[in-house]
Amino acid sequence: MSKKFVRKVFFVTYIIIVIGMVTAGICFSQEREITATYMASGTYDVAAKELVPEFERLTGIKVKIAAFPWAILREKNMTDLITGTGKYDVMSGSYYLAKVYEFFYPMDKYITKDNYGISMISGLMKKCQRYEGYQIGVPYGPDAYSLLYRTDLFKKAGIGIPQTWDAIIQAAKKLDTLYEGEGIDGYVFSCGAIEQLPIFLFAKYNGTFITADNKYHLEPREAIQAIKKSKKLLEYAPPGVLGLSIDEANAVFLQGKAAMVECWPSFIRAAANDPARSNIVGKWAILPYPKVGFPWLSMWEMFISRYSKDKDAAWEWIKFYTREKNAKYFFTKYGIGSAYTSTYQDPELLKKYGHDFPGILANLKRAKNPPLTGEAQDFLASTISQVLVGEITPEKAVENINTKWASLEVPKPLIEMAENSGLKAK
Repeated sequence: MSKKFVRKVFFVTYIIIVIGMVTAGICFSQEREITATYMASGTYDVAAKELVPEFERLTGIKVKIAAFPWAILREKNMTDLITGTGKYDVMSGSYYLAKVYEFFYPMDKYITKDNYGISMISGLMKKCQRYEGYQIGVPYGPDAYSLLYRTDLFKKAGIGIPQTWDAIIQAAKKLDTLYEGEGIDGYVFSCGAIEQLPIFLFAKYNGTFITADNKYHLEPREAIQAIKKSKKLLEYAPPGVLGLSIDEANAVFLQGKAAMVECWPSFIRAAANDPARSNIVGKWAILPYPKVGFPWLSMWEMFISRYSKDKDAAWEWIKFYTREKNAKYFFTKYGIGSAYTSTYQDPELLKKYGHDFPGILANLKRAKNPPLTGEAQDFLASTISQVLVGEITPEKAVENINTKWASLEVPKPLIEMAENSGLKAK
């Protein structure tokens, strides 16, 4: 067998293999599929699932929505990133994922290419998470913890808009007393959802979270006072309040059995405006928080995993889910907060949500993310829970929190965030 013949056979074989690989690559590209995680809330995840058929029809990219309760969502996202599994291409999360920021893919080239975010609320993109100078998250569903109150009951009781937490506590007490015979309590909260309890500190705490030398630490006097005020409010809540879930606490307000509920507006506004699900249609509004502490900002962000095998497809889904048209639709159907100015300036929506927009926009303007890792925030929540059930005092709670936090490392991105938001000591 001649060398010339062998070279021809080798060349033909090589061409066949190359053609086969190219063909296989083309086939693979035609079967693109990604998975996106969301919080199982009956809002964000349901909205995502509703969009899947249209997105798949327009792009040919298949999308699987993986929805989990908040704590499990955080765990699933972090485990997938730390292990490098790459199961999830797009992830929903926020500041509490700071320990794994290095595993997220920079989005700057996509943002620039598509001129993304130019019509969003001013400053919103600047609040998104960054790592080593690169933007790694883009926003959706911005929300701020708020107090919803019964305008009819406040008016009947001669109560104006409370400007301080002491005034809110007094209003809850007065309303609880006045309407006790009608089965109406002054206040309700989802104490059974322990992960929600940090708001009991955030909204009333006039102090810093990080010391000048970059250690976690609460200012004891201010923190103790904040927790005590929150505990006082619960004196005017219904029996069994310590076991109420988010849905159960919201239901108490929707049924007209509480004069105030402290909650995420996105989880209740759609139902509160629906006569089929609410007894308080046209009888509620959002109360701007007193100017101490800060409303807890829930600005969900979408991230792309560095381990995603199709980052371009992941971006296409993010861009589609967060587009302006969908943001307005999600607000009107699911009550999800919109990232776009146009939603809040829409003349028809202003007529319908005049009781909602002023309060939520005031709270969004002041809202902040606490500079806490998931571990730090979890300990804060569980410790406040111990106070509520009477296991420890507020004084002991703050002591325990500072002791635990002293052992935790503060990630550099959260130090920078605290400096920018005034939550780090100088």
